[in-house]
Amino acid sequence: MYAFSIASADLNLPHQILSSMMVSDTSQGSSGTDGEGEGWKAIDEIPGDEVCAFGLSNLDADARPLPNVLHFCQRYGVGDRDFFAKKKLPTDFFQCDGPLLGEPEMDIGSGKYLYRSPPFLDKKVRFSAVVEKREAFAICAMIG
Repeated sequence: MYAFSIASADLNLPHQILSSMMVSDTSQGSSGTDGEGEGWKAIDEIPGDEVCAFGLSNLDADARPLPNVLHFCQRYGVGDRDFFAKKKLPTDFFQCDGPLLGEPEMDIGSGKYLYRSPPFLDKKVRFSAVVEKREAFAICAMIG
């Protein structure tokens, strides 16, 4: 990404910025803006009680246009149980006999869990219903 930016500037390459193709930071634009810089607007339009089911199985561009990339560089979590951080995966995750990721509760994203309790923090992290829905989508889309 950095090399492309430098090369584009050096060669004066024309390009167009598309901010709807990727999502990563669930708090991006959650304070009332439209998620400028990331494609969260499409996720925000999914009904909360359907967001996990949609993330798990309905990633169909014909049914609903979505961002093309979920960049797993953040920690994602909803409630007490559903949590993902790439550096917290078991070391044997990629081995054939390694553990599978557990399927999340289907009601995450519905507004019921406006917090996360990461395993390495003593206190809960509270967030808005918008961020809860985005966190739920990220978790469910990764597992689906």
